[in-house]
Amino acid sequence: MRQGTPDLPQTRSGRTGPRTPAGKARSSQNALKHGLSRNFSYAAEPIFQEMVDVLCRETGVGRAVAEEVAAAELMLRRIKWTEREMLTALANKAGLVDELLRLSRYERRARSRLRRASTTLRLFQIGGGY
Repeated sequence: MRQGTPDLPQTRSGRTGPRTPAGKARSSQNALKHGLSRNFSYAAEPIFQEMVDVLCRETGVGRAVAEEVAAAELMLRRIKWTEREMLTALANKAGLVDELLRLSRYERRARSRLRRASTTLRLFQIGGGY
């Protein structure tokens, strides 16, 4: 452990990812399976703008907070849609169960993002503004 760095929990045998060229090649394709790991801008989506406008109007929250809440909600909707698509294809494709299990990682991240945004929204409502 280097000096000045906090003690972090070690993963099994200290590894953090694939080591072999084949493993790295396989891992590099993970994001292409469902596209959930890429940054996605909802700004051009009409429902996003509608959600932001409603949040601003109904809660008095600032636009940045409303955009974060709306983006988190739409990300959860995207994850659920992807999950439904995968379940629909389950009968036709072997190995999809493993992909669905990996998909839960993105749902956890999106739920965490929504929780943080909701907390910020509540703080705004209690404390008076951004």
